[in-house]
Amino acid sequence: GAIEIPLNNYSLQASLQVPILDYALRLLPAKRGAEAETQAAVYQREAEKVKVELDAKVAYYDWVRAMAQVAIVEQSIASAQARLEDAKIGLAAGTLTPTDLERIEQLLADAELSVMQAESFRDLAAQNLAAIMGRDSAEFTLGEDIFAPPAPLENAGDREALIEEALVSRYEVKALSSSQEALRQGEKAARTGYYPRLDGFADFTYANPNQRFFPSEAVWRSNWSIGISASWELRNFLQSRAQYKSAVSNGRKVAASRAALERGVRLEVTAAYEERKRAMAAQALTTRALEAARAVYDEQALRYAGGELTTTDLIAAESERLNASLRQVNANIDLRVANAKLLRATGRAQPMEVPADDDDARYEQVGLKKRSKSK
Repeated sequence: GAIEIPLNNYSLQASLQVPILDYALRLLPAKRGAEAETQAAVYQREAEKVKVELDAKVAYYDWVRAMAQVAIVEQSIASAQARLEDAKIGLAAGTLTPTDLERIEQLLADAELSVMQAESFRDLAAQNLAAIMGRDSAEFTLGEDIFAPPAPLENAGDREALIEEALVSRYEVKALSSSQEALRQGEKAARTGYYPRLDGFADFTYANPNQRFFPSEAVWRSNWSIGISASWELRNFLQSRAQYKSAVSNGRKVAASRAALERGVRLEVTAAYEERKRAMAAQALTTRALEAARAVYDEQALRYAGGELTTTDLIAAESERLNASLRQVNANIDLRVANAKLLRATGRAQPMEVPADDDDARYEQVGLKKRSKSK
């Protein structure tokens, strides 16, 4: 008999296509590369924090140096005032001449001028420190005894060991290592374009009538199909090749930058190591010189009181004691600065903990940890 052809058609279709090679060869390297690049940014951020903190420490010690100079010169003023009172008594008793009194008055005037200069330097150093710290107020409080030597550093005697430690621990080196890893993953992702594209597909049809069935009937029926398709396009190959060459070129640039950075790190550690060695020697020598200058001054003051020495001898001893005190304080501060530079050069210095900010969620999204605790 005649075949009846339905006049109405109804169809529900669902299709699924899976880029198998993209999942296997492209997406995973792309994900790893993005994570490595993000980690490089984190390392670079930490390195910048350490650098800023070192600059702040140097500015702080400049202010401390000025504070110490003010304190020492003020002590000199007090001593000169006491000597001036003694000289007035000696002048009245006839044991000193007016010239001796004038010399002590000159010593007092010089000390007062030194105080004014030291206070000016102190105020300037405080303003510089406030600017670096982003504070409106330049009021600071001294939190350590700078007249005492700093605590010794552990394992700081072997320069080559310090260099090797720096090449492993410095955030700048870690950042370039992560950048290199990101580029290597980019190379892997780009090379997938060299191969034919392999896709898996699946189709499902529920239709009335269903064209897969013969003869056509006005009945709901379902059918499905599944398979794999392979394709290759010259355009994709050329684009992938260009991307791969670009990634290789960038990788070589980063490798060259890392080599230059490692040379710079070696020089920085060597310079900091030698600076600390000089500072340690200066600290030891100035401490001995200060002890000697104090002993000489005490002896000269006793002999001066007994009339055995002239005012010129006393002024010379006072000046030497003052200069020795300033040199000793500067040596203590120089050693602290040298320690800070060596800690930064070797990568031992770690960024201070800061309050959390809005960027924390972005770091957590890529599985990275960020130092974000309150101080």
